[in-house]
Amino acid sequence: MSETKPTTDVIAFPSDDARDLLTPILREGAQKMLATAIELEAHAWLEERASLRDENGRRLVVRNGHQPTRSIQT
Repeated sequence: MSETKPTTDVIAFPSDDARDLLTPILREGAQKMLATAIELEAHAWLEERASLRDENGRRLVVRNGHQPTRSIQT
């Protein structure tokens, strides 16, 4: 009787602690693109409504300010 040999090679998969270096870079780029798109859309929306004024001449549509990032304790 002849000995049979496997027809395929065994390929070891990466271990659980292997790091994917590309995913965090892609995620950060996508987040920056989304933030930029939202900022541009908000700016355009406000500019379209810049002419809306109350009886005292103040703008009716304004943007809230930005505060520094805070940590929240629960």
